[in-house]
Amino acid sequence: RDLESLVIDPSTAEQLIPHIPPALVAIAESGISARAHVERYAACGADAVLVGSSISAAADPVQATRAIAGVPRRPRGH
Repeated sequence: RDLESLVIDPSTAEQLIPHIPPALVAIAESGISARAHVERYAACGADAVLVGSSISAAADPVQATRAIAGVPRRPRGH
């Protein structure tokens, strides 16, 4: 998320995550509200995602968490 404009561009994480050394945890943040978002970041090697408002705003937070959890990631390598 651009903190000045608050615009979320998922391609930023996709560009940066592959450059994070595998020994470090790579976390994608902002704008994650669907399983497709988690799958997109997992595909580029994110170890984790930060999901906040979509879970807290859900009528059933447990179900919302289950809907986006368990996505296998692609390991990063250098």
